[in-house]
Amino acid sequence: DFDDVNADDALAMCPFFESEAPGFLVGYIPTEKRYQELYNAALKHNVRLINSPEESNRIMDFEEFYPLIKDLTPESWVVKAQDDLNLDFPFPLFVKGAIKSQKEKGWTACTATNQEELQQRCEQFFKWDYSAKNKAILRRILELKYEETTPSGFPMGREYRVMLYRNKVIDYGYYWMTQHHFSKLNSEEEKLVKELAEEASRRINVPLAVVDIGQDIHDKWWVIETGDPQFCGVTHISG
Repeated sequence: DFDDVNADDALAMCPFFESEAPGFLVGYIPTEKRYQELYNAALKHNVRLINSPEESNRIMDFEEFYPLIKDLTPESWVVKAQDDLNLDFPFPLFVKGAIKSQKEKGWTACTATNQEELQQRCEQFFKWDYSAKNKAILRRILELKYEETTPSGFPMGREYRVMLYRNKVIDYGYYWMTQHHFSKLNSEEEKLVKELAEEASRRINVPLAVVDIGQDIHDKWWVIETGDPQFCGVTHISG
């Protein structure tokens, strides 16, 4: 397993550069500690990863970026223990970890429609350090515009992944892997999606970012998620 390898050994094949060179990691999401180790190991080769450890954490950890964009994204709550769940939350809720959800297990594994389900969903995240950081994120579910769902029940709405460098759009692509008429934006929609992504990127302020944008049934555009492109799928973004 790559994470079990010493960071210096993991980058042993990386050449040494006479002048400092920018670098990227490509792979699974590392823990915050592991990213710091790899960042330091890369510096020994005169390679500086595009996002510093602080910047990568800021764009990846929901608790870090949410306060910066809370008016651009659905209302959310960070909970860290069962006692935090004793509030009157507006069900249904989308439930995820600090970094990622249990999306691979399907829609029902990521949602809670009552207090019992909420406690069950959150319990696993409280115990999970990797990509959850022992906390759960509760998100008000948007009524997204969609016609079809994935086999696991996720609504395939008008969602787009936008990649940015220094707060400027490099490219964007439809979030879902299939293509249909929802995947196309007209010029005005494209302008709105790019402007919203750039606003979110400016506020979070990291060199390299992805911002996922989705449209609700009232045609309003929202920031769904942000991430470090080193560890995010590029969907239909050109290479």
